Formats: sequence, C-alpha cells, structure tokens
Amino acid sequence: MFFNVFASNAITTARFNMTAVILSDTRFSTDPAAHTQNPDTGEIIRTWRADTDPNATGVQKRKIYCTAFPIISKTARGAGTAEVITPQGALLTTDTVLMKFDRSIILSKIDRVTDITDSEGNVMWKEEEDTGLPTVFEVNGVSPVPGPFGTHIEYHAILHRAEVQDYNKDMGL
Repeated sequence: MFFNVFASNAITTARFNMTAVILSDTRFSTDPAAHTQNPDTGEIIRTWRADTDPNATGVQKRKIYCTAFPIISKTARGAGTAEVITPQGALLTTDTVLMKFDRSIILSKIDRVTDITDSEGNVMWKEEEDTGLPTVFEVNGVSPVPGPFGTHIEYHAILHRAEVQDYNKDMGL
C-alpha cells in the first residue's frame, strides 16, 4: 500500500511539473465591499483575489500543479496566438493555452489563471507590451479526462488571454 501511494505522488509530481495561480471571484463573498455595481450601466463589477485565506496575514496564493502548452495552429503563426479582424476593423490578438491538472483540483469558468511558471520558476506567459507582469487567462472550458480503465484521471482546461490584465497589481503576484 505504501508503495502505491508513493508511486502515485511521484508520477503526479513528474507529470504536473509547472505551477499556476488561480484567481477567484469574490461575488460569493459575504463582505458587502466585494459587491459593487456600476451606477451608469448596472454592470456588476467583479473583484478577483488570489488570497485563499483573507483572515491570515499576507496573501496565501491558491497555487496548483499543472502542465500548460500553447495551442499551436497549423498555420505559419503557429505560436498559440491567433489574430482576428473584427467587422469594425479592429485587430484582436488572443493567446490560447491548454492546461492539464489533477482531478482533485476544482476550476470553473468564473476563475482566472495567472503566473504560469515552469519547474525552474520562470514565468511562461508575460505581458511584454505593457507591464511585464504574468498574463492573466480566462477559463474557456474544463473537461474531465478518463484513463484507459474508465476512471477519471485529470482535467484539461482551455485558457484564453483575458482582455483585462490589471488583476495582478494589488495581489502580490
């Protein structure tokens, strides 16, 4: 029994050799300050946090082990970046990432992912043009992945670069 548990942890550690920080929406918070609304449009203004324990001193990041790869297209671009021209003539650039993580981790479309680092601690995606801070990604979808014997072994998530990139400024990231 001990061998199986040890082997399982070693395999998971070798398989998911990168880390990412999960930002959670505070809309389910009981703190009234977490719920704000734009007085002109009525839009709910969401607040994002990396802190898993607001009562403890400092920021306790919700850091997960994962692997992340750019989704590479079959075109000359090929770097996981797609460019689309809107009907209004604007050029939209989006980075798309496939992130794989353990089945014990719950990630939803409401969450954001940032600070994806390799096994040596190097940030994989940075905002080169703006701040140099880690890129923030929206979760486009999460799918369970079954193993060869029909058991749930991991999740795959598709991430897209978020339009708003200023989440990192006050979160200690």
